[in-house]
Amino acid sequence: YLRLADRCLAAGGRFYPAKDAVLGAAEWERSFGAERLANFRRLKTAWDPGGLLTSDFAIRAGLADV
Repeated sequence: YLRLADRCLAAGGRFYPAKDAVLGAAEWERSFGAERLANFRRLKTAWDPGGLLTSDFAIRAGLADV
C-alpha cells in the first residue's frame, strides 16, 4: 500500500484523512505540505491547548501530541 501511496504522491495526489488507515506522518506531510501542516498544528495548539481533542489518525499522522 505504501508503494501505491508513493506513486500517488509523485503524481501530485492527496489522500482523504477520514478513509486512510495506513499512512504515517511523512506521507501526510508530503501530501498536504509542511507549511499547511505547521499552520494546522498552530491552530490546534491555540484552540486545544490541553490536547484533549485527538484521534488515532491524528497521532499516526503526527498531528497530535502523545
